[in-house]
Amino acid sequence: MVSMDRKFWVPPVLLLAFHLFCASSQSTIGWLNIDCGSDAERLDPNTLLTWDTDKDLIKTGVNKFVSEKQQLDEMDTLRSFPKGQQNCYNLKVDKKTERYLIRAGFCYGNYDGLSSPPTFDLHIDGGKWSTVKTSLSGEPIYQEVMYKTRGSGHISLCLVQVKDGGVPFISSIEAVPLEAAFPLYPEMESSYSFNLVSRVNLGGDEVRYTGILTDEKYNRIWTSGETPPNCDEVFTESDSSAENEPPDAVMSDSIEAEDDAGPIILSVDLSQATTPQSAYIVLYFTEKEALGTGDTRIIQVYIDDQMKSTVTFEFLKCKVVTIYPVIARGPTINVTLASDRKYSVAVVLSLVFHLLSASSQITIGWLNIDCGNNAVRVDTKNLLTWVTDEDLIQTGINKQVPQKQSLEEMNTLRSFPNQTQQNCYTLSVDKQTVRYLIRAGFYYGNYDGLSSPPSFDLHIDGQKWSTVKTSTLAEAPIYHEAMYETHGSGSISVCIVQLKDGGVPFISSIEAVPLWALLNPLYPKMETNNTFELVSRMNFGGDEVRFTGLLSENYNRIWTRGTTPPNCNEVSTLPDIFSPENDPPISVLRTAIESIDLTHPITLSVDLSPTTPQSAYFVLYFTETTSLPKPGDTRIIQIYVNGEMKSTVTLEFNKCKVITLYPVIVVGPRIDVSLSSASGSTLPPIISAMEVFTRLEHQKSSSPPPPPASHGMRGHFFCTHIIIISCICLFLLLKA
Repeated sequence: MVSMDRKFWVPPVLLLAFHLFCASSQSTIGWLNIDCGSDAERLDPNTLLTWDTDKDLIKTGVNKFVSEKQQLDEMDTLRSFPKGQQNCYNLKVDKKTERYLIRAGFCYGNYDGLSSPPTFDLHIDGGKWSTVKTSLSGEPIYQEVMYKTRGSGHISLCLVQVKDGGVPFISSIEAVPLEAAFPLYPEMESSYSFNLVSRVNLGGDEVRYTGILTDEKYNRIWTSGETPPNCDEVFTESDSSAENEPPDAVMSDSIEAEDDAGPIILSVDLSQATTPQSAYIVLYFTEKEALGTGDTRIIQVYIDDQMKSTVTFEFLKCKVVTIYPVIARGPTINVTLASDRKYSVAVVLSLVFHLLSASSQITIGWLNIDCGNNAVRVDTKNLLTWVTDEDLIQTGINKQVPQKQSLEEMNTLRSFPNQTQQNCYTLSVDKQTVRYLIRAGFYYGNYDGLSSPPSFDLHIDGQKWSTVKTSTLAEAPIYHEAMYETHGSGSISVCIVQLKDGGVPFISSIEAVPLWALLNPLYPKMETNNTFELVSRMNFGGDEVRFTGLLSENYNRIWTRGTTPPNCNEVSTLPDIFSPENDPPISVLRTAIESIDLTHPITLSVDLSPTTPQSAYFVLYFTETTSLPKPGDTRIIQIYVNGEMKSTVTLEFNKCKVITLYPVIVVGPRIDVSLSSASGSTLPPIISAMEVFTRLEHQKSSSPPPPPASHGMRGHFFCTHIIIISCICLFLLLKA
């Protein structure tokens, strides 16, 4: 070793240590760590993380201790919720951070002495996140999600009691901001959140964030994976530059199949969600510390017996394979890693299996209000939470219809017999979301026994939206829907307005769905300063289509069954494999109506309530039939509105054509849309679906929204770290 005077070589080492400590401490800035049920804030001396109490984040529940002390201090206490079906935390987060890692921890620990671990649901921002099934085991149970905040500045985390499930509780909540500059999991779409199913370290022990020198920068937990019987645990060379930044402690352990022992098969339990869901799978591969001359390692990756990828290994380099989307149907998903037998090394190697699901995050931010109901209700079929309206309006009385309806939200209503001309709901919505789909539902059901269905007006933010005419004959609800521009106000006022001699107004349901302003927004030709009321949305050749979970209707639209004209046949069509404009559901694009021959046009009539001239927005969806046309066949359609030719469309096999006509000036009481065969067409006209909107001739007030609340950084958190780090560095310097 080269000799060097102490006074010269000690200071650089100390400076390096100081740099490491200071830089590492910054990685926890903005982390939120909540020790639920604890009475006092505490500093973890090992990780230097501050764990806050939850007393200012929720008003309900009681603090409890587990029966025996746990290895993790945050699991010694919990907050139990013996009252109320839904209990919610309000977490303040940075508005500018787009994605957070959110993790909720649960350790039953027989805190109630009943030896009866409960089961309950976990909701996030109004949508179901997961079902928590606790146990008597001393190990914590975690639920984790990569969550899109959309700039709201807060996240609502709710524990929801289920029938016969027992008393819900929670032990810990953690939130870590994920910076957009170096994104984790780059193939995750910006419009979805992803629920963690499994993150396992194969061949090694559990890996967590353990302090300022740890190389797990995002507070992820890598659990110890089970080694299959045909595999050995081996050491591998780590790669610090790998995608998603897996820690070195994870990358240095692996499993390798024994010679001629067959493939590695990894199974993941999906029992919580056996319905189809979209899975995001990440596999990390690194090579052993030494290989023989000429050895090559090439493996094939299969998901549920379907080959998805081939990986060729390189020494000292981590290969990260992301497979997305994968449609998983549960209750398990199998990942098989098999050798390509053409090469000299007949073994396979896997480090980490990391699977996330996007299935439960479609409904994040949706608002579903069951007017007149006394309790929060969870639609277990569609995984939607219907809240009561008791905190949204101060007038009216709850009523029930005499006969049970298939849609539970139509079994109750709020009636307004108080002679107040205007009764208003105030809906809290996301300030950052430009456009919302707002739908109000009405089902009279002769709830008052008078057989006198009322008529009344519907207003939105102080201006008339529509006139509601209810009926005793209607077997289905009456809906009024609008594409509404919020302009960042943070709230929407929906008012039920009494008319002279119109009877007593009522309302059955209110739904609000955020339409995120992404690269491909819905209905892109709708001006941002106007509201558009839905007149008709029809699915031709098929039944009504609603949101029924994953792979259905992503925006909660209702596509009613369209009437088939007498000169048309209902046919099956081949939907576009790529999502066409406005994202119509696949089930809508799979059916159509087709004219019986070239000489008969398809005529579609739409009723308009106002008869004055108004600006209409038409969207027509065309798909081709499942049978391939004969060579030389073409389908060319001319589109007429009230006798005036507006567009010509040439169809292509396996491609959806979307035609938007706007603005079209129409005068009620009816619009006729005709589809005729153009000259040169050898096939008759066809159509799958049609939407018609009219523009409301008023604009929303442009008054500025109220200033946002301040969500500054906790000063004591930052100062505590600086003091501790300074003391450490000073101690090292003096000792030297």
